[in-house]
Amino acid sequence: HPELSRVAVLNERFRREAIVCSKLRHSNIVFLTDFGYNEDVGLYIVMEFLEGSSLFEVMQKRRLSLWETIEISKQVCSALSAAHEHSILHRDLKPENIFLMKSSGHLPKVKVLDFGIARLIDDSGPRLTEQGTVMGTPEYLAPEHIQGGRDADATADLYTMGLIMYEMLTGTLPFQSDDPVQLFYQHVMAQPDPVSEHRPELSNTLINDLIVQMLAKLPLERPSSGEVVVSMLIAAQEELQGRVLDGTLPPQKDEAQQSEPSATVKNTSQHRLSGVIELLQQPTQETKLNLFFQFLPGLSKLPPDLFFSASWGLLLQDLRGSEIGSGI
Repeated sequence: HPELSRVAVLNERFRREAIVCSKLRHSNIVFLTDFGYNEDVGLYIVMEFLEGSSLFEVMQKRRLSLWETIEISKQVCSALSAAHEHSILHRDLKPENIFLMKSSGHLPKVKVLDFGIARLIDDSGPRLTEQGTVMGTPEYLAPEHIQGGRDADATADLYTMGLIMYEMLTGTLPFQSDDPVQLFYQHVMAQPDPVSEHRPELSNTLINDLIVQMLAKLPLERPSSGEVVVSMLIAAQEELQGRVLDGTLPPQKDEAQQSEPSATVKNTSQHRLSGVIELLQQPTQETKLNLFFQFLPGLSKLPPDLFFSASWGLLLQDLRGSEIGSGI
């Protein structure tokens, strides 16, 4: 809006968001292609076009299944892990900022949006708000943000993600009030009811215990990173595999795979070669591993050391049989 372009602090936030987003290259973070200033439109950011709905919009229409909840949470925590590796805190994670892209499969593809009030961990630069101002959405604030926020680390975003997971599983937030001050008090002092109070079938499960840990008041008592949460979610998924919870069984295959049955057995030399080359171009170890499992499904159950060795052996085998590898 033209009138906002005259507000210096908003201009600086806009510029910071552009800089922050331009540093992040992850499949679960919205991709920024350009930013700058134009006399006709003012400040602008150009991002990838997404089709789908926000998590908030979806939750207004229906209750998410347990399996959707776990898959969405894994992808969001993977995105947070990538941001935290760049020393970037999101600080305003909420269902409105989690976008579920249209997908032909059972499970959604997630994009995390809006790093508008993100900041660098240990950033000693000038503040963009007055001393004592609380930035973020009251329902989703970590205790340390309420109590000053300057020393907040990656676990603050994980606390917020714990609140969102709680809401996805139960349809309600653990802390509720129309008064922001009362909400702040609850985040800092009150203990939430466990998820199993609302979903008895989840009592004594890893997913229930994980959310309890993520909602710990003290940062040191929470999981240390998004990567750790992803690992714990995978363990929770394995524990629940095969159980009928919320009326659904875990999806065994993506619909796209079901409609194209040859996809899981198409393990030709060309397929493996293109898959591994694409993998080698990925920016993080996590995305590399994800692509290994996608392109080399027959090896996915091997121990990691044998898995990587076998995959490298396949790459060499394929290169030797190709034109580019004729000299190997």
